[in-house]
Amino acid sequence: MAGRRKKIVGLVADVGIVGTRGQVESKAKIDTGASRTVVDSRIAARAGLGPIISSVRVRPSTGERARSRPLVQGSVIIAGVKFDILVSVVDRSRMKYPVLIGRDILKSGFFLIDPTKT
Repeated sequence: MAGRRKKIVGLVADVGIVGTRGQVESKAKIDTGASRTVVDSRIAARAGLGPIISSVRVRPSTGERARSRPLVQGSVIIAGVKFDILVSVVDRSRMKYPVLIGRDILKSGFFLIDPTKT
């Protein structure tokens, strides 16, 4: 990352989710506490993410029991940077943001998080 200027993102960012059916635009919450990026199941279906590569057991922050979630191959574009990663797919219809950006993307070092930026 030497010589490259880091991109500043806020706590909420516009993202593109790219799969075999194209790109779906969405709002995403930046979550440094989440280890993996999560995409709502409806967005994953519209973008054509998949196939299911594996699954991961996740313990929600709400204290509920750990559950298994599918992992699918996909691409996430944030601030003009594309990441080809495995994303977790789950129903996020009750959440404010349909996509959650986790440390799997944030650890890249491309971004600085500015909580005052909207």
